[in-house]
Amino acid sequence: MAVARSRYDEHSRWEHFVTASDTWIEHRERRAFLAEARHAASQCDDETRLAVLTQLDLAARLLDERDPFLRPELLIPEVRAPKADELIPFLDGWEPWGPTRRWNWKAR
Repeated sequence: MAVARSRYDEHSRWEHFVTASDTWIEHRERRAFLAEARHAASQCDDETRLAVLTQLDLAARLLDERDPFLRPELLIPEVRAPKADELIPFLDGWEPWGPTRRWNWKAR
């Protein structure tokens, strides 16, 4: 069980890393979009430009709040203690509830 918990922990940390890197990629794309949208807004009349820039400022603030590079604490995973059934993929066929091995028909 200790090995399974260690594997679960490593898997959870990796999944958090993948999510954070995907978030960073999305943020880069959204920031590029914001830059282009601000440029487009500069071509609008004063009233429209103000409305667009207000919306874009809100979007930029929300991006900043979720950006793992502006808030590095978001890079630290919160790995909780696993439930017994969450350990199944890491137990090499053993049951998490006792010393029994699951029969794997596909392995034969």
